[in-house]
Amino acid sequence: MRSIIVLGTLLVGLQGAVAGPLTVGQCLDIYTGLSALDHYDRVAKDDKGEHIISSQYKLGATRLTIAMNLAALKPVVEATDKARLGLVAEMGGEAIKANSPQYKQLSAEYEKVRAANCSAQLETIDTEQLKLGDGPDENPIPPGTLSLLVPILSKK
Repeated sequence: MRSIIVLGTLLVGLQGAVAGPLTVGQCLDIYTGLSALDHYDRVAKDDKGEHIISSQYKLGATRLTIAMNLAALKPVVEATDKARLGLVAEMGGEAIKANSPQYKQLSAEYEKVRAANCSAQLETIDTEQLKLGDGPDENPIPPGTLSLLVPILSKK
């Protein structure tokens, strides 16, 4: 319970710019999705065989919006980690076994943390700025990554 209070204290004062309140769980998902926009790997074949090539997404100035959102979400991620570790410590540390009453209590308490309001100030990203597609000047961002970003995506 103290861990939830710590999380709430760390999140006070952050004001949301995205329409509608977000939960901590959504903010964690958004952080994961934004982090996945660093680069992507693809397989290339040549006369020497197959190679994995790491490529940057073509995001232009949208990189700044992504970086600002990541910076705004970092305190939420850190506070959530601290709350999770606090809950584990309160309930017996590493000795918690799956499906035990302690594990079930830990899961329930952590779900309360994830359901708490997250009011990190996030900027929306216009889907056109992501240049989605499979062409040479487009970004092959996977649907799974896009699904994590839905709360901050806008379509003009």
